[in-house]
Amino acid sequence: MGKTVSCAALLLLAAVAAARSVVHHSPRRVQFSCLSDGAAAVTGASLGKLNLSLVEASEAGVETTYWRRSTVQAMTLRPSAACCARFRDVPRAQLAAATQEVLSLPDAEVFKEVPTPPAGAPR
Repeated sequence: MGKTVSCAALLLLAAVAAARSVVHHSPRRVQFSCLSDGAAAVTGASLGKLNLSLVEASEAGVETTYWRRSTVQAMTLRPSAACCARFRDVPRAQLAAATQEVLSLPDAEVFKEVPTPPAGAPR
């Protein structure tokens, strides 16, 4: 699911320069933190490059913000509630099939764009 959300974010920010920054808010559980893997894979951001940040948040606060540093433009995406419920606890043996299913869904069923909150705001 993470890579799908991240690809869509890049399409929405088509003019994003090479210098990107990504901030992912989620609980410290793989069902939610895996979205940061997709963000890293698509944008090239990483903890080591200091342009990927993981911030602990509640389940209701799961979101990923993509920043364009040169213009300070930002876009925040949140997984849809229906998608989270549908794919939350997929057994490991079914992950490949679930991934293909997510990739086939319309963007609106996977995520929604939300207003980018101020830095440091609770989630």
